[in-house]
Amino acid sequence: MGPRRTSDDVAAALGRRLGGTVQDLRPLSGGASRLTSSFDLRADGDGGGGADGGDGRDGAAPVRRLILQLDRGDGLAQGGRADAEADLLRAAHDAGVPVPSVVAVGDGVDDGLGAGWLVVERLEGETIPRKILRDPEWSGARQALTEQCARALAAIHTIDPASIEGLPARDPFRDPLPFLDALGEARPALELGVRWLEANRLPAGRRVTVHGDFRNGN
Repeated sequence: MGPRRTSDDVAAALGRRLGGTVQDLRPLSGGASRLTSSFDLRADGDGGGGADGGDGRDGAAPVRRLILQLDRGDGLAQGGRADAEADLLRAAHDAGVPVPSVVAVGDGVDDGLGAGWLVVERLEGETIPRKILRDPEWSGARQALTEQCARALAAIHTIDPASIEGLPARDPFRDPLPFLDALGEARPALELGVRWLEANRLPAGRRVTVHGDFRNGN
């Protein structure tokens, strides 16, 4: 791991890379392999450069409301994932999946941000299940969310995996075993189930893209 980066270091590096001034850089909760933060970007100069999401009132440069995902650099994240994820987000957008727009992506080489990183537009909303399932303000969302999730998943399946460089082929029956072994504790029911599925697998079908962790938090 390289030297520890402060929030000011990250803000300065982001500003140089994105061509603006980073404001209100705040860490968000969640994320195992990446540090997630929200921030505002005020464009340098007279507000040009294709900034969106700001109002530019009173002659001030427009402000973009963005999200940064920064690999921790501790070996949990695989190299090259940020580029592949950016390509996946763009392909998902083209397929009709509701995803944020990709603003910038980097592999951490000589940019002051360390490991791989990804910047996307910030979309406001709620991800906490108990709020979505119980709070009155989300009653309308509860009526539409199931169908919208199904449409999003179906659209993801239309993305050709071969079109995304760096997207590995996964064997859903064999890949879980090394993961279970790495946990360092016995999970006999899970191991038995995976081994039974591997021994009784159906004929291989067409490869499609799937979301590996589809849930409220993601």
